[in-house]
Amino acid sequence: MLWVSWIRFGWYRHRLSLFYTTAKVRRPLIDRSALEEIELPAGMRCYTTQGHLSVVVLPSEMCFPVPLDRPLRKPAERDSLSYELENEVPVDAECMAFDLLTAGSKSLAIVADARMVADVLQAADLADAKKMCLAVVPRPVLIAQRLLQGGAENKIVCVVAGNQIDVLRFCSGRLTAWRWLSSGDGDAAQVVAQWQAEDENAVQDVWVVGQNDDPVRQRLADELAEAQLCAADALELQYDAAKEILAGRSLPLVNFRSGDLAFVNPQRPARSAGVVCGLAVVILLTLTATGFFWRAQKYHARTVELTQKQEQLYQGLFPGQPIPVGMMGRFESEYRRLVATKDASSVPSLGSSLPAMHAFWQGLPNSARYRANMLHFVPGMLLRIDGSAKGFSDLEVLKTALVDVGFEVPPISATQTSQGASLRWDRIPWSSKEEASSDTVDGESTAEKLEDQRKGNEA
Repeated sequence: MLWVSWIRFGWYRHRLSLFYTTAKVRRPLIDRSALEEIELPAGMRCYTTQGHLSVVVLPSEMCFPVPLDRPLRKPAERDSLSYELENEVPVDAECMAFDLLTAGSKSLAIVADARMVADVLQAADLADAKKMCLAVVPRPVLIAQRLLQGGAENKIVCVVAGNQIDVLRFCSGRLTAWRWLSSGDGDAAQVVAQWQAEDENAVQDVWVVGQNDDPVRQRLADELAEAQLCAADALELQYDAAKEILAGRSLPLVNFRSGDLAFVNPQRPARSAGVVCGLAVVILLTLTATGFFWRAQKYHARTVELTQKQEQLYQGLFPGQPIPVGMMGRFESEYRRLVATKDASSVPSLGSSLPAMHAFWQGLPNSARYRANMLHFVPGMLLRIDGSAKGFSDLEVLKTALVDVGFEVPPISATQTSQGASLRWDRIPWSSKEEASSDTVDGESTAEKLEDQRKGNEA
């Protein structure tokens, strides 16, 4: 299916190439207001705009219409059609340029000798014109196209040119039949009557077009019943139609731009390579973006899975407790600190202030007789104690108790306050003394003995 779509794209690109070329060459430097008409051998004419763009008009003697009883829409059928048309027209398949018109269940193939036309252009020194040739059109079709002016009507157009009469049939604006006859045979009226009888329901107007000074034009209009004689000259219609095509306002109904008459663009090789390169880059970027997107999806799914597992684990350890916020920031901070101090030799030894604090509370005689506003412990030291005691004797008891548990208390220096005696010591070192913490007499500690002694003195 991918190859079929690619072939169809190529075919539609071929059909739209004329519009692309016309749109591409719209430059302000090209003046299309006036066309240069060049007469060529074999009855051909070339309309050009200052040598930039051109439209080549072929006489009807160089065109061969071949009716077909089947529609041809597939590119494969159109490619093999040249060998079938070779049996119908006196043109070799290798030299053939044709255009195919499909209407309903029938088709009309119009064939021309491309090599002959190319030789005529070469002989007339118009090889450069071939490079920028927008259209190679049969003369009767170009005149009839200007007469219709893009309308979707049913008409029969008779184009008179000397001793020949081209009878063209249009259904809904599409060319469905083409017959060229001799003006002396008198068969034009029979052909028109036959076409009108094939479809009685469709209203088909008959037009006769030719040069104003051609007597055959008037005689043919008299022979055809209810025929309308076009007041415009055929050469004027031909000129106006070529001007519309060069201006990009219309497309030719028939265009022999294939084979030797194919459009030749000097930048086409570079453009083709650029298109291939751009297509490869687009495919590469698409695949790369797809890979990154797939990898991101995998990472996202893994992150969601790990987050759910962590939440379940936390709820299992601490039921009903909310997960603390800012954990990632804390982890990153600790990680940076550990990375900065990863060298063990530079990490300072850290102590704990809990042993000194434990010794202080263990040696405190009676906490009811002391009031501490601030206690500051550091590893191996009571950095500061600020408070008050009931009396000076309580300070002596406290000093003795702290000395017994390992504190090196300085001499007492206190003042009398409204709450008793002031208590303020700074930077009291502490060292572990096993005997001080475990020395007991009859199950009583030294602090308890001192407390009993103080009570006896007061009594």
